[in-house]
Amino acid sequence: MKRHVKLIPVQPEQAEAFVRMAQRYFCELNPQFRPTSAWREAFSGRLLLGNNPVVRWIGDDTTVMGFVIFGHQPHPYLPKRVGVVYELYVVPEHRHSGVASLAAAEVIEALRNCSVDRVQLEVMEGNQGAAIFWRKIGFAKVAERYVLPLRGRG
Repeated sequence: MKRHVKLIPVQPEQAEAFVRMAQRYFCELNPQFRPTSAWREAFSGRLLLGNNPVVRWIGDDTTVMGFVIFGHQPHPYLPKRVGVVYELYVVPEHRHSGVASLAAAEVIEALRNCSVDRVQLEVMEGNQGAAIFWRKIGFAKVAERYVLPLRGRG
């Protein structure tokens, strides 16, 4: 049986459930992660209010299997629009079932419909599973990103 997933808008009344899942995700990426009040405010309020970036549950008619955050922005110096996948998270019990691939395809199609010229994303250093996943979909590594924190843990 072929699996199907939907990208379902996260409703304001679901903010706390979304924050809990986002916190779980960030703790998986970094066990030292501790959400600040600013982080909680962003993930429970501001992020859910706008339409760019887009915040969606990944699910089917009965189950939430993860979430995705994506959007588009102007290219910094060319007359183009760039699609961005900011986060794509599938809960462990639904991994390796095709859910992430189906969700990624839905996101790419949504961004294509926004007339973007390309889609980009970042993979956290050491997250080889994510790097392999995105390469299988057709993404290519084109750069490395370096960060200099000036305040806190940046």
